[in-house]
Formats: sequence, C-alpha cells, structure tokens
Amino acid sequence: MKKVVLSDSEEKVIDRLLASGVGESPEQIIKLSLHLLDEHETKLSALRADARAAMDEIEDGDLITPKSIEDTKAEYRARRKQHLSSQ
Repeated sequence: MKKVVLSDSEEKVIDRLLASGVGESPEQIIKLSLHLLDEHETKLSALRADARAAMDEIEDGDLITPKSIEDTKAEYRARRKQHLSSQ
C-alpha cells in the first residue's frame, strides 16, 4: 500500500475530525472521506449526463413550453381528483 503524505493543514483537519468524534482513527477518516468523494463523483457524473441530455433536447427543439407545463399540471390534478374520489 502507498503511503500518503499530508500537509500540516490536512493533518489539522484530520485532528479536528477525530476530536469531534467523526472517526476513531486517521485511517477511518480517510476511508470515509474517500467514500464520500466517490459518492459525490457518482452523483455529479449522473447530473452531468442529465444536463447533456437536456442540452441535446434543447438543441433538437424539444423544449417544455409553459403551455405543456400547464397541461401536465391539469392532468395531474384530474388524476389526483379521480384517485381521491375513488377512495
């Protein structure tokens, strides 16, 4: 396993997190940090893909217009009203 050299400020962050009870050891803090970073990157990647897809739709002219939003709201209200009346 490779050893990691931390700066003084990074060591202070780990010390602060240990003191606040976030982890029981520097290794645990680093593992948690890596897990959170990986989770963040996964979510960010999904958001980027969604943004690319949205931009493609915009470029293709597939925009949601205010009229279509109002139609969607009306359809939702009608379905909800029907669902509530059937209970």
